Amino acid sequence: MVGAYLVFAGLYALKVPKWNAPDEPAHFNYVKHLATTGTLPVLQPGDYDQDYLLQLTTARFPDSLPVDGLRYESHQPPLYYLLGAVVYKASEGASLDRQVMALRALSIFFGALLLLAVYALAGLTLPGRPLLALAATAFVGAVPMQQFLSAAVQNDSLSLLVMTLVLAVLVAGLRYGFADRLALVLGLLLGLALLTKVTIYGAVPLALLAILVRRRWQVRPDLASGGTTGGTLTFSVSRPAAGLGRQLALVGGPALLVSGWWFVRNALTYGWLDPLIQARHAAAVVGQPRTVYSWQGLEYLATTTFQSFWAQFGWMGILVDRRLYQALLLLTVIGTVGLAVWLWRLTSGRERSDRPARWSLSVLGLSFFVVLGEFLYYNLTFIQAQGRYLFPALGPIGIFFAGGLLALAPRRLAWAGAVALWLAFLVLDYLCLFRFVAPYFGTA
Repeated sequence: MVGAYLVFAGLYALKVPKWNAPDEPAHFNYVKHLATTGTLPVLQPGDYDQDYLLQLTTARFPDSLPVDGLRYESHQPPLYYLLGAVVYKASEGASLDRQVMALRALSIFFGALLLLAVYALAGLTLPGRPLLALAATAFVGAVPMQQFLSAAVQNDSLSLLVMTLVLAVLVAGLRYGFADRLALVLGLLLGLALLTKVTIYGAVPLALLAILVRRRWQVRPDLASGGTTGGTLTFSVSRPAAGLGRQLALVGGPALLVSGWWFVRNALTYGWLDPLIQARHAAAVVGQPRTVYSWQGLEYLATTTFQSFWAQFGWMGILVDRRLYQALLLLTVIGTVGLAVWLWRLTSGRERSDRPARWSLSVLGLSFFVVLGEFLYYNLTFIQAQGRYLFPALGPIGIFFAGGLLALAPRRLAWAGAVALWLAFLVLDYLCLFRFVAPYFGTA
C-alpha cells in the first residue's frame, strides 16, 4: 500500500508542472523567504492578487509570468516551512524545477508516514481487527486527490500527519491511560500541531476531552475467563482521581514551550487581537470570491466538495469522467449505509467492543465533525468548496469507511472483497493520472 502510494504520488510530482497544484507558488515563496533571509514573512496587503492569479491559472503558469508576488500564505504557522527551508538550502544551486521537486518529495515523505500513522490509529482503536486497519490505510493511500496533493509544495501533508499522530496518542491514552510519558508526548504533538496549520487546532479541545473522559475510568483487570489468559479488561466509572492538574500540566507545558513563541510573535506583529492572523488574512485576500447564499450556491458547495474530495485536480480545473463521480457517489452511499449498520451493531451489543474502543470511535467521529464545522464556517465567508479541507480527518474517515464496507461484506468474503476494492482504486488512480491529469498538461 505504501509502495503503491509512493509510485502514484511520485508520478504526480513528475507529471504536474510546477505551480499547478493549489497555492503551490505561495507556499514555495514562504519557504524561499525563510531559507534566504532567516526570518518569517509578514502578510501584507497586495500579497494576493485575484486577477493575476486567474491569469496564471488560466495560462497554466508559464515561465514568462513570474510568481514571486504570490505571498498570501505568509500567515501560515511555520513548521512545514522550517523543514522545507532545510530542503531548500540543501538544493541551493540547483535549477528551480529541481528545487520544487525536492520540496514535493518532502511532502510525499510526509504522506508515506501518514499511512503508517493511520494503520497505528486503526490498530489502537480496534485491536484484533487487522483487516480493518489495512483497509483504512489502503483507502487513505489510494484516494486520488490525496496522492495529487501529497505531490505538491504545501503544508497539508504535514498537518494530516501531525493530526493523525495526535489522534493515535489520544486513542492510546483512552485505552491504556495517560501516563506521564504519554502525556508529555501528547503535549509535544499538540505544540507541533499549533505550529503546523490552523485547520488542525481542533486537536486541542479533543485532547482535553479525551483526558477528562479517561480520568473517570478506574481500570479493574477482571479476567472474564477466570484464568490468567483470554480475559478482558472491564472499566467502571468512578469519581475523577487526584492529579488532573499534574496531567494537564504535563500536556500543556510542552505544548506552550513548543508553540507559545509563535503566538507572541504574531501578537507583536499583527496586534494582540489577531494572534492567529485571521483578521490580517481576511483583509489581505481582497478579491477572493465571497459566499453567495442561495440554493444554487448550496448545490455548488455540495457537488464541488464531493468531487474535489475524490478527484478534481490542478487549481480545481481538471475534472474526471462523470461516470467515475457516479461510481464514487454510489460507493460513498454504500459505505455510509454500512457505517450506520456497523455503529448500530456496536451500540446494540451485537458486535463485541470494549469501552476504550467505543470512546475512541466517539473521539474520531467528533474529530470529523470538528473539521467539518471548520470547513462550513470558512465557507460562510469565502467560497472554498474544496474537499481537501476535510482531509485533516482523513484517518477517521478511512476507519469509518472501511468499517462500514466490511460491515456489509460476508465474513468469509471480507478479505477477498477488500483486496478487490483496493485493486479497483488502483485502476481509478491510473485513470485519474494518465487519462485526465497528464493529458491536460501534455505530460502523458
